[in-house]
Amino acid sequence: VAALAALVRAVALAAADEPPAQHLPGEALDWSSFRAARDGTAAAILDGGALRPLPVVARETVTRLRPVARELGDEDALDGIERILEQGGGAGRQRRAYALGGFDEVLATLVADTAGAPAPLQRASRLWLDARSERDLERLAALTARDAVWVSPVDGATSGRDAVVGHVEAGFRETDAFATELLDFEARGNRAVARIRNVATRDGDELDSLQALVFEEAGGLVSSVRVVVDDPEAVEAFWEDG
Repeated sequence: VAALAALVRAVALAAADEPPAQHLPGEALDWSSFRAARDGTAAAILDGGALRPLPVVARETVTRLRPVARELGDEDALDGIERILEQGGGAGRQRRAYALGGFDEVLATLVADTAGAPAPLQRASRLWLDARSERDLERLAALTARDAVWVSPVDGATSGRDAVVGHVEAGFRETDAFATELLDFEARGNRAVARIRNVATRDGDELDSLQALVFEEAGGLVSSVRVVVDDPEAVEAFWEDG
């Protein structure tokens, strides 16, 4: 709330000192407002006559208005806008809580927010592994950060939620049978390590591979997955086409 108040104060003062050269029709503003209310920080809104991602517009606005907020004594509060963009605000926290533990987790989050105490969320990486084992790609995506990174000695490095989920999906789609067994899991701070066993069959070939997945978390989501395998050559041979 303090961050939003600081932003509104800075916008109002800047507009009073230097009114915008172009006034958008009320219908255009209402349309952008609807998209922001519906999609949150994932929205695209009208800016400069074009649709632009809301986070980009917000960060540019914060940078432009930072001197104004500093004069008002609101600079520290304005920094909270970045946290909202990263975590998605209250709606984003509730959606993330639902992905982590259903309505019980949503209620726990609301109670914790009201009481001012941290919500007792489970580790995102541990639940990410559960979603993978259950082949629940929708839940897996909900637990993965938008700019997440996947690094593997076989696949190389790719970035983006779709790419990370795509690597997991390929294991199911491109094999006759695929299963993951969690052997060990340990978490400290924003990092976690899981030791797993992947067993698969594909076109008559068999894979039995021990792997370690090194996770990093940010904002309650998996932001990085680094894969270490016991026998990279055997894994690469199994996935080779033809």
